[in-house]
Amino acid sequence: MSNWIDAKDRLPEENTPVLVWNKDAVDIGLIRDWRWRDFSEVFRHVTHWMPLPEPPD
Repeated sequence: MSNWIDAKDRLPEENTPVLVWNKDAVDIGLIRDWRWRDFSEVFRHVTHWMPLPEPPD
């Protein structure tokens, strides 16, 4: 079962870092001002996202 969430179905809470599928690559991004962003630019082709995994112990 995939943990990816379709961005058309639901968005993460604003300013919460998540993994994003950005056209053909995985990156870390977030929603800010109703736009997908990484920490320096706007993503244009995010189709799916998922919460970040828990850090190692």
